[in-house]
Amino acid sequence: MRSRRPRLEGKTAVITGIASGQGRAAALAFADEGAVVVGCDMDDDGAAATVDLVRRAGGQASSTRVDLTWQRPGAPPSCLLAPLPE
Repeated sequence: MRSRRPRLEGKTAVITGIASGQGRAAALAFADEGAVVVGCDMDDDGAAATVDLVRRAGGQASSTRVDLTWQRPGAPPSCLLAPLPE
């Protein structure tokens, strides 16, 4: 974490795809700026690894398993964020 006052202190960042790549990089960057990271991904292990990286760096993060391609039957197209059906 940086020694200067973080620009996003007191803010929450919701980030998709945190298990790897750009999502992981975004989670780390937002946490480095002081945001609490709430992430989601279909890859539980990768998401957990990102949460661990954020926490080891002194940030706050959590994640949940979400499939953004799944659409609830009968829901309008804008309602794509939902937990995976069991």
